[in-house]
Amino acid sequence: MRLTTIAGGVVELATGVVVGGYGVWAHRAGAGDDAAQSFVHGAAAFLVFLFGTAWGWLSIYLFVEGLLRVGSGVSGEPLGILPVAIGRAIVRRARERRVPEDLVMTGGDGLVIESARDYDWGALTTVEVDGTMYAVTREAGTGAERPYRYRLRSVDAAHVVRSVLRYR
Repeated sequence: MRLTTIAGGVVELATGVVVGGYGVWAHRAGAGDDAAQSFVHGAAAFLVFLFGTAWGWLSIYLFVEGLLRVGSGVSGEPLGILPVAIGRAIVRRARERRVPEDLVMTGGDGLVIESARDYDWGALTTVEVDGTMYAVTREAGTGAERPYRYRLRSVDAAHVVRSVLRYR
């Protein structure tokens, strides 16, 4: 049980209730002394507030996420909150854009690929490039920008092809 998660969820729940209470107060509709009409008009005005205004949607979001955070804190299961998930997605996307393209060079009897990506290629991997099959040898890359180097040599008769991975 994580007390910080539970406390954050309770604060979020309370904030949702306060924003919803503000909506009830700000969007109230009364019918004088007739309690039945006041109830109907008040409920209708509250539903219009909840689903028809940005403050209403904010109160729904805060209330539901607060409940989920309290539940995740009690159960001990981690649960990401929406703003953090959006922030992580933006950072991940920015990092993916900064990855430099692979350098493909011809060398000896095959190709040399220098890459910033760690492909899951090993001695038992067969890679197809433009219709030609190659066996892979991993080496250290040239630097921090492209730390992985793969030397691809033509497949000989002794090489056993288990599966073929296509390289663009």
